[in-house]
Amino acid sequence: MRLGDPLRQGPGDPRHPRRPGRLLQRPGHRPDGVRFYAAAPIVTHDGHRLGTVNILDTRPRLITEDDTATLADLAAIVLDEMEMRLAALQRLTQ
Repeated sequence: MRLGDPLRQGPGDPRHPRRPGRLLQRPGHRPDGVRFYAAAPIVTHDGHRLGTVNILDTRPRLITEDDTATLADLAAIVLDEMEMRLAALQRLTQ
């Protein structure tokens, strides 16, 4: 996956045979119930990865190009909100 790729599918996907459910093997999570996983990275303008926006479901699904675009848009909205909060905090400390 390249840095600008909006959607992550592959080894991090719990359905992937090489790493099934690895992401969800934490206390309180049931990896056996997850049948769908998609994520879009939250990446700053200078390339720092801050996290992801994730979708999980108990039903298997296929993701469309529109779904992928919506997920990327949500990640961009989260980044905008984080940047606005940081700017507000920086103004308070000046």
